[in-house]
Amino acid sequence: MRSDPWLRVLLLQHHESVTHMKRALGLLALHAIRLVERYVEVLLQCLAQASPAAVSPAQLADLFQGLEIYNHVLSDQALERASSEPGADPATPLRHKGEVGGGAQAYPIGRVLGVLAAERGRLAAHRLHQLLLQRAQGDGLEQVHWENAVVPWAMDRSSSETDVGSPGPPTVEGLPSLPEELQVLCREDKELLDLVLGVLVASTDTLWHHVLKRPKQEKPPAEEGQEPPVVPAASPGLDERLSSASLPSWKSVRWLDASYSEAAEVLYAQYRPLFWEAVATWLAHHLELRQDQAQPCGGLPQCTERAAAALAQELSQALSQARVPPECEAALRRLGLCLISQAVFQSWDRGFCQALGSSLSDKCVPGPRTAGTAHSRTAQLLRELHPPLAFALKCLEPPLAARTASGDHVSPSLRLELLTRCLATGQASCSWLMAKAYQHLAAWSLCPFLLVTQGDLQLLKAETTRLAELVSGAFPEGGDSPRWVRPALGSHQERQLCLQIHSTAASIQSFSQDVLRMFSTDCKRMSAEIFGQTMPLGKHWRAGLRADLPSTPSEYALAAAQSVLGQVLQGIQLLPRESQVPALTHVMTAFVEAWMDHILTQKIKFSLQGALQLKQDFDTVRQLVQSADCGLSPEIKQAVLSLRIFQQMDNAILCLLQQPSSKAYLPSHTWESFRKCCSHNGVRTQDFPTGSLESLESLDVQALRNSTALESQSSDLLSQLQGSCTPESYLPSTQQEWLSLRLHGTRRWKATGQASSEDEALEEELMDGDESRSWTPQEKALHEAQLKAKAKRRLRRTSSRDSTREPAPEGGEPSPDPSSPKGKTNDRKSRMGKGRGLPKKGGAGGKGVWGAPGLVYGYQEPDARDPNYDESSQGDTVYATVTPELEEGELEKNVHPMVLEYFEHGDTLEVMELLKELNLGSRKHAVPSLAVALALEGKASHRELTSRLLSDLVGKVMTSEDIARAFDKMLKDLPDLILDTPEAPQMLGQFIARAVADHALPLDFLDRYKGRVDCEHARAALDRAAVLLRIKRDVNQLDNVWGVGGGQRPVKHLIKEMNLLLREYLLSGEVSEAEHCLRELEVPHFHHELVYEAVVMVLESTGETPVVMMVKLLKVLWETGLVTLDQMNRGFQRVYDELGDISLDVPLAHRILERLVDLCFEEGVITKQLRDTCPARGRKRFVSEGDGGQIKQ
Repeated sequence: MRSDPWLRVLLLQHHESVTHMKRALGLLALHAIRLVERYVEVLLQCLAQASPAAVSPAQLADLFQGLEIYNHVLSDQALERASSEPGADPATPLRHKGEVGGGAQAYPIGRVLGVLAAERGRLAAHRLHQLLLQRAQGDGLEQVHWENAVVPWAMDRSSSETDVGSPGPPTVEGLPSLPEELQVLCREDKELLDLVLGVLVASTDTLWHHVLKRPKQEKPPAEEGQEPPVVPAASPGLDERLSSASLPSWKSVRWLDASYSEAAEVLYAQYRPLFWEAVATWLAHHLELRQDQAQPCGGLPQCTERAAAALAQELSQALSQARVPPECEAALRRLGLCLISQAVFQSWDRGFCQALGSSLSDKCVPGPRTAGTAHSRTAQLLRELHPPLAFALKCLEPPLAARTASGDHVSPSLRLELLTRCLATGQASCSWLMAKAYQHLAAWSLCPFLLVTQGDLQLLKAETTRLAELVSGAFPEGGDSPRWVRPALGSHQERQLCLQIHSTAASIQSFSQDVLRMFSTDCKRMSAEIFGQTMPLGKHWRAGLRADLPSTPSEYALAAAQSVLGQVLQGIQLLPRESQVPALTHVMTAFVEAWMDHILTQKIKFSLQGALQLKQDFDTVRQLVQSADCGLSPEIKQAVLSLRIFQQMDNAILCLLQQPSSKAYLPSHTWESFRKCCSHNGVRTQDFPTGSLESLESLDVQALRNSTALESQSSDLLSQLQGSCTPESYLPSTQQEWLSLRLHGTRRWKATGQASSEDEALEEELMDGDESRSWTPQEKALHEAQLKAKAKRRLRRTSSRDSTREPAPEGGEPSPDPSSPKGKTNDRKSRMGKGRGLPKKGGAGGKGVWGAPGLVYGYQEPDARDPNYDESSQGDTVYATVTPELEEGELEKNVHPMVLEYFEHGDTLEVMELLKELNLGSRKHAVPSLAVALALEGKASHRELTSRLLSDLVGKVMTSEDIARAFDKMLKDLPDLILDTPEAPQMLGQFIARAVADHALPLDFLDRYKGRVDCEHARAALDRAAVLLRIKRDVNQLDNVWGVGGGQRPVKHLIKEMNLLLREYLLSGEVSEAEHCLRELEVPHFHHELVYEAVVMVLESTGETPVVMMVKLLKVLWETGLVTLDQMNRGFQRVYDELGDISLDVPLAHRILERLVDLCFEEGVITKQLRDTCPARGRKRFVSEGDGGQIKQ
């Protein structure tokens, strides 16, 4: 218009009209450009779908020349816009808001190759997918187990290329093999692209010239008679296709030029990665793993997680056998890695959920034994998580991963997902082992404890250590990897995850080293408690020597051995043999050491008979190990019985058998072998003076009555004991302590000086009397009494009474006979030759006199707490188990978990049984106080359960005064309770009112505080209780003071609450309030009723607003997890089942339900399967017979 003189005037006179016209024409131009862009894209897609024979080079040349013109037009438009709009950028053309058809883009060579590669890749992937689908339906794929799976690309390609001519994997009849199909695809793609790229290079300049990094050349003039240079054709038959008949002469010359042939090769090199990447992407999408067997989009039904590994292995084998370009190998290997990752992750997710569910209910009972091992069901599920992870880590090892991705790193998200699952597996294993070990050890359940610590621990420790080693191999640090491998740890997150995995493995390893030591400590503590409560003291071990040796162990020894060792022997039968010996070693050592330490601590005195009885008790341990019921192999029995602790037991018995002589003048001539009990090979290591504790010369094991009968038996016993002891088996300090436990001499009075001949005669008589015959117990007791009386009379006759006698007179008069009765006439001096000459017994002696005048003798009660008290007149000792009263800290430690567990099961009888086992003593009031304090911090259902517990405890475990004392303490502690629970005064008042109504508190409890309360918080609590009791005076129980909590509410009440909740939501529209009200109902298992009521309410309402609001509410409840997938499906399915009845009241129910279901599916609230099962109302036929062809209205 500026160049035309007639139109130039319009620019000045009608500027706005011209501007409007220019804008309109510009919009039309933009619309045309957009249509051309779309048309070109369709042409390129059709070109990619065509075969090489159906492609015309002339049409291709026109297409690429048109592309060149299209790019020039876009460039001119950008320049014009840059010149007209100063703020526009010429480098970004047609990116302005308000343009018709959006922003159009140019077609550089990269976009042309991308469109061709995407369409060609889709076609090639479809062919491969059909081949794999047919082979899968023909059982071409086999299941691969993770333990036996081989990394697909672990084979050396150089060794595989030599077998190209060998037959491939088995194929289905009539189907080509996978290597053949790959080679056909490569050949067909090469033929088509050689033709397309040849025409592109021959017909255009600007599209491709920049790829060679050379300046553009002008088109050569067409000269007659000029012969083009001869260059070998790019592909067979291509030179005829590009002859001078189809292209202009100058284009033919350009195509045959070497530089242009090089350009075509460069373009094809850029195209191949795009093509094979498209093939891999399309295949990965269609081979995605699915749970259901019905595949609507044609996926592989057999492509489960294990079959995916087989598919990846088959792809790798096909790549090793087929001659394919490197881009094809890299893309398909990445596809195989993607399939393996999906399979591993899906298998792990399912197994991990099973393991978590099993850990909640597993009682640690061994399952079916395989290969001599035993472990729990949860441990087996956790072990099954390791093989797929190990297989995936092997695939990610640096050499294999580098070969798989052609030097590129694997996807960071895939690496992080794999490391996260490895860490979760390790931490789950560690938590299972430690939690169950401590739980069963605290409950003294030794069979489950040994199963976890010796079965599960060894199994999971080996798997976790192996997994940590594979993580180190797949994710090496900079200093650990070879120079040719780039460090795999590419992010801080990967580094942290690897460190946590190694830390978890180290924790399990450390726990495995400390668990037996911990077990030994607890066994020793438990054994010490058992012996402290059951092992007798005092006269039981100081009995006199009897005619026969003890042959049966004591009851306490049998009970203690069965309580500790019996459970261990029962538990280790399930373990492998290599795990039995360490456990038995620690338990045996701890048990016997606790036994011996208890004896040394209590300083029990042993006679010879008591020492022999203790030996029988000690032999209980050996008999338990040697019994056939224990199920131990002979090798393990021998290993256990050779422990050093058994030698210490024998040496302790030897020390106790070294009883000192009851008479200092009688030599210890029997049991000479006792003198060598602490020597080695008959050589004494040290001599001790007679009378010391170490002296073996003071042995006197000869009984006065039955030494001959016992000598042969005891000699055999000593020979057995000495054969099992070594000089280094027991420390001298401990030997001293055991020697000090011997019973030193008898308690009867002995005369000083040398023994008289009558004593020797008496001793011989006693010995002869015992040797002459065997006595019954009655005869034996009577004979001993007679001998003692006879010995006493002889002692009186021979006692010296002249120690205080005056000397004989000088006149030589004979003095009275000292032995005559007249010699002591009127002699009131002491007969012992001591004292000050005062009357004997303070004047209370004499014939027929029992004491001083006025002296009254009372019965002296024996001290039952004296461990050494010995009285033959006392009856048999009765041992009772005494439970000490719990301290304040111990009571809270025992009651706190008991109350929390009660909140879960709600069984008051179980709580009462547990409380009866505890000695609460004077601290019974602390139980209700602790329960109420925990309930204040919990839910309304917890407070309801606590009120029921207080009502049931009264009269069975504690009294109402104990409850009152507990509430007194709570009222005093209210200022502290308010810090954690601001509503504590009102809640405590409700507790008091409920307790008074349940008769757990006295009726006058509130009257006790009238006018005596200074704390305002306590006053508020008492006022609240008084108000509630005044309102509910006619009601026996305040059952609804907390509201009936959780699932204990009636169903009708819950439905009414949910209806009210939904109606309030439709009025207010506050989703958060509806969510809060639903949580307060505390019935997560009943949320499907909310879904049902919501859908029914929508069907019964009118308008679009209720539908939209209910979809919004259901979406929020789904995202927050309040309504699970199962509950959502169940609620909708109930509506589906009752839709026939609902439609009677709501005729449009089908249409409204279809609208609601479609919206829920669009928002992701329900699944596609649930949407498809929505019932549809049957529609009338538009035309039927007899209607005359008229359409029904």
